[in-house]
Amino acid sequence: MNPETLKKRLSNIRYIDRRTSDNEVNLKTFFEAIVHNSPLEVNRGHMESILTNDLNVKTEELNTKLVSVLCEALVYYMSVWPGWQRNSECRGLELQRKEWLERLRQYLIFKSQFIVKNSAKFEGKKAVCDQGTQTDGEKVLAPYSLVIGGPPTFINNIACNGHNGGLIIVKHPEKAWQPLRLCQFLNWPNVDVQVTLPDISLTRSNVHQVHRFIALKGVKPPYPDTPHIVHITKLSKEKEFQPYSYLYFFHYFHQLNVVLRRLKPNVKEHRLRELSAIFAEFLKDIREVGVYDVTMSPDASVGFNIGKCQYTRTKRLHTIPDTNSNESTSYNEIIVPQVDIALHYFNAVQDCRVYSKTVTFKSLNSLSTTISQRPNKEWDHFVKVVNNSCIIYKCLQCKLRFIGPDAYRSAVGHFRERHKSEQTVTCQKCRAQFEIEVLSKDRWSHKCVSS
Repeated sequence: MNPETLKKRLSNIRYIDRRTSDNEVNLKTFFEAIVHNSPLEVNRGHMESILTNDLNVKTEELNTKLVSVLCEALVYYMSVWPGWQRNSECRGLELQRKEWLERLRQYLIFKSQFIVKNSAKFEGKKAVCDQGTQTDGEKVLAPYSLVIGGPPTFINNIACNGHNGGLIIVKHPEKAWQPLRLCQFLNWPNVDVQVTLPDISLTRSNVHQVHRFIALKGVKPPYPDTPHIVHITKLSKEKEFQPYSYLYFFHYFHQLNVVLRRLKPNVKEHRLRELSAIFAEFLKDIREVGVYDVTMSPDASVGFNIGKCQYTRTKRLHTIPDTNSNESTSYNEIIVPQVDIALHYFNAVQDCRVYSKTVTFKSLNSLSTTISQRPNKEWDHFVKVVNNSCIIYKCLQCKLRFIGPDAYRSAVGHFRERHKSEQTVTCQKCRAQFEIEVLSKDRWSHKCVSS
């Protein structure tokens, strides 16, 4: 289709910036209208519907301004899609049209995700108050911040007391450390774990955001506007995204666990349980993130609000000795659970040469053969890697790493001795209280009923 013909056909598509209409329009309707040179009227509501239903953009989690930008951009990218130049193929048989429609859909998905990912770069600068001025009586939060340092047991148990009209920062009594299951520790604040094997290297980091402030009585806490997906980042600028589906990872981890179990007793049972638990959490992360049709790409990192909830800790206190005074303040903490997952590389290739009822992979089939022929140098090297170096734990707060056969025990010991347990938190929506041990077991989610 030459440019003049395309321009003429696009003139049949009329965009109206309103949200309601009588007719139903989806991406296929738009595609067929262009191909067959049919008139079509679309509006803002249609564009939102296409974004949500055809392009899998979670518009309900985005602010209205960004959704408006996406709708306008969608109209533009629909009109400049390079595929329109091959109109004869687009108008071909039903199978051909489906193929070209899918190409258009993937093109628009890429453009939409790019806009969402980079939206923060184009936001206008927010007004910043002068932090050198005095606080007047109208302000509910002071225009300055305090930096508080100390060991983890202090930072994790901060509280405030009133004294002679002022505030004194003190520490809560430490809560005794409770024994944790593997899945709880993997979701514990400041715990980072990396797995490196010949086929795969992944990292999983608990980077929960904690906002601390002191406010006057009755002031609504400034809850941060946290999207479910915090960021999607390319780890290598030279490489493009190459997403693999959730099911592909599921089958790979399943076969990998089966093959690894054949290394017993040369590999400790607890190390095998660690790997299995890490893989299980990584799979749950992919499913909870749900980007690009529930996929994950090598050379990519994704940060998300795990559990989709926010939690608070609040302690009210009087700063004026008069017990009848209404002048009171509260010390507040807002906790936004966040996990960052990264897939540094993934080289697993499905083995289509082997007939099997389940999906298998070339490297794992080869490794299975090597294990059957043990002992040999390749088998011996792989056992050493699994036992000694394939898992690295880190404490993000103290910037310490733990590696070796006893890495897990050392990491848990560090958190037990240096961090202790953490204080109870309250759900920002339903106001239910939870111990951190409970939330970490359930991936920081609960049955929340907003009040």
